Amino acid sequence: MRHAMLGLMIIPGIVGVNVLGRSARVADAAPSNRASAVFAEQVAAALSGSFIAAPQRTADGTRPAVERTACRVSAPGLGPNVLYVEDAFVGRRARPFAQRLLAVDPHAEGAVVREFSAIDPESMVGLCASEAPPTVYRANTVERRGCEITLRRNGTVVQGATTPARCESRINDAQHVERTMRVGENGVDFAERGVDARGRVVWGGPSSTIRFLRR
Repeated sequence: MRHAMLGLMIIPGIVGVNVLGRSARVADAAPSNRASAVFAEQVAAALSGSFIAAPQRTADGTRPAVERTACRVSAPGLGPNVLYVEDAFVGRRARPFAQRLLAVDPHAEGAVVREFSAIDPESMVGLCASEAPPTVYRANTVERRGCEITLRRNGTVVQGATTPARCESRINDAQHVERTMRVGENGVDFAERGVDARGRVVWGGPSSTIRFLRR
C-alpha cells in the first residue's frame, strides 16, 4: 500500500498573482461566511492541475523527481471543493506511490484542508484522466483526522499548519506529525516532521521541505 507523503500541497500557479491577490482581499475582509467560501474555492482552484518537484537530496540519498496530478471531483458528503491528488515518480505515472483526497472547507480564519485516503486506492489510479468528472463517495474513504491544515493570509503569502500533537504518526518512533505549508506567488513550500512523546524531532524538518512547481 502506498502511504508515502512527499508533500501534501500544490503550487497555486493557476493564475499566479491574481489568485493570491483576490485571496488576500477576501481573507482581510473575512467577517462573512461568503468571504470564507470564496477563499476556499480559490484555494481549491489553485491546488488543481499538473505539477513537478525536482530531485532532492535526503538523509537516505536522492529522491527522484516527482510529478503530481490533482483534479476536482464530485464527492457527496465531503464538501463542494474536493480534489483527487496523485503522486508518481517521473516516468511512472501509471504507478503512483501516493494518493489522497483533499477537501478544502471555509474557515473563520481562511480555509481548512482535510485529507482522506481511499479504501481501494488501486481503483482510483488515473482518475484525473477520466473524460467525465469523476465521483467519489465518502463511504469509500477514510479521513485522516487531526491532520487538517488551516490556511491564513499573512502579508503576501498564504500559510498554515496542523494543530500540534493531533496528527498521529507511526514512523520512526514518532507519535505525531507536524505539517507546515507556505503558499507564495511562485509556489508552495511544504514540510513535515515527526515528533516523539518527549517533543523531540525524530524525522523530517526544514531539510525535508518540498516545492511543487506548476507545469
